[in-house]
Parts: sequence; structure tokens; C-alpha cells
Amino acid sequence: MTEINTFSSAVDDVMRRSGKPDRRADVIAYVRQSLRECQCLDIAGQPIYWQRDLQEQQLTSDATPFVYETLQEWRTIGTIRYDIVDQRNQWIFPKEIPPGKAQNGEEYYYYQVMNSLVFNGIAVGSTVSMSFFEFFQKLPYYELSARPAVFSLEDNAWSYAAVYDTVDKQTTARELVTNWMLFNWYDLIVEGALAKLFKTVQDPRSKQTFALYKSLQKTLNSGEAFVSLGR
Repeated sequence: MTEINTFSSAVDDVMRRSGKPDRRADVIAYVRQSLRECQCLDIAGQPIYWQRDLQEQQLTSDATPFVYETLQEWRTIGTIRYDIVDQRNQWIFPKEIPPGKAQNGEEYYYYQVMNSLVFNGIAVGSTVSMSFFEFFQKLPYYELSARPAVFSLEDNAWSYAAVYDTVDKQTTARELVTNWMLFNWYDLIVEGALAKLFKTVQDPRSKQTFALYKSLQKTLNSGEAFVSLGR
């Protein structure tokens, strides 16, 4: 069986193709770095946000102003809507206004302080509908015998460790070993990690591998839907 599309298989592929099984700790770091680089690409200096990273959440205010602690993998806000209507019977989309004089006279606004969002103008018990973009969750490396889930190239299918091989646990198993970019753009991430390793060990394949990595990033841009928030 040829295993692909997971974090652990990417690490294994980089070590095998480079002939450097002794550099596993470095390779793990390089796979993570490549994932972050590809998640945080920009076009003409504008950061882009992949639509596959978009999440939605509905919050219920328990205080005024309402303070919400963001999730661990939080990246940035997409849209915020107070689920109340104005005098024209239209939903209220508060403006982002950082602390300062600009808040004077404003009823509906929000701002971010460290890992929290502060919503002003929303009553206790009212709801806030929010979309936001996430960073990838950091994935661990599993030894082959301990992997929660494995994806086979030949079978084009998942198989699961016994403890996860039930309908209600299979999704959890996949989330422990992969994400959408590893699954759909596996070769891109492998080439990115290889390029970093080759540069570190002064391997002559470094330049060629890096060029391929950058070329595959362009393919990613054309193959995935994204938005530029333009803030």
C-alpha cells in the first residue's frame, strides 16, 4: 500500500526522497512551515484567505459589551452580523473600530483585543452571527503502527485503526492526521518541505525543488477559491 495525503505520510515521503531519515524532527517542522506558507499566500501584496478555511459560528451575548474569546486556530474575521434589525428592517453589520475617539457616537461596532473580540451595541441574550477564517491545527507525527487513519493511493480510500473504526469516530480520526491542503495538494507540501531540507543540508537539488514548489503554489492559486478581504 502507498500511503499519501496525511501529515505523517508527507514526513515519511520527505525522509525517503531525501535519504535523510535521521532528520525527522527537521522534516516535521518543514512540513508544518510549508503548510503555513501555503495557507498564508498573497497576491500583489494582499493576503488571501482560502474559502475552505471559512467557518461560521453563532454566539449569544451574556453581557454588554459582549466579550468573546477566539478559538485557538483563529486567523481573522470574515463577516459579523448582529441578529437585530435597524429602523429600515435591515440586519446590522457592525463596523470594526479600534479603541479611541473614533468610537464616539457609534452604537454598533466591534474590535479585537489580544485573543478576544469585543462587541458593542448588542443586548444580553441577543445573537451574533460570525464567519471567520482559521489556521490549520498543528498535526502530530504518528509512527506507522499508531496512525488513527491511513489513506491508500491504490484503493483511493481510508482505513482506520480499530479504536476509530466506527462511523462516529472516523471523522475525528481523519482530522487527527490531515487537512484539506494536505489531502488535495499533497505534492505541493512535500516539495516545500524537501526544498527547505535540501537548502539546509546544501543539497544541489535545492534550487530545482524550490522552483517546483513555487510553481505548484501558482497552481494552488488557480485551483482553489479564495477571497481578499482588502482591509
